[in-house]
Amino acid sequence: MPKTGLEKAIEEAVADFTDLIVEAVRELPLDELSALRDEDLIVRPEPEPAPKPKQKGRAKRKKHPKCAFPGCERNRFVRGHGYCGKHWKQWKRGELPDAHPGEGK
Repeated sequence: MPKTGLEKAIEEAVADFTDLIVEAVRELPLDELSALRDEDLIVRPEPEPAPKPKQKGRAKRKKHPKCAFPGCERNRFVRGHGYCGKHWKQWKRGELPDAHPGEGK
């Protein structure tokens, strides 16, 4: 069905009005346009994550050498001649040889 003169006039008026609105909006700063739409239209960069705080108090755990007794996975006793606490007691009773000769008793 062909359009009537009134329909053509309405379409032209709407197109002209739309062009007028688009031009007006293009000239608006983003903050004013945001206020008109009641939403934030300004693209802001994501804030950088805060750096992790340095660890306070205890420092990283020190890796201690393992017991000299074959198959034992425990850490060495501080003054245990190369043995953990359990094997150091055996060494002290004379049941085990000195794991590290030359270390004082």
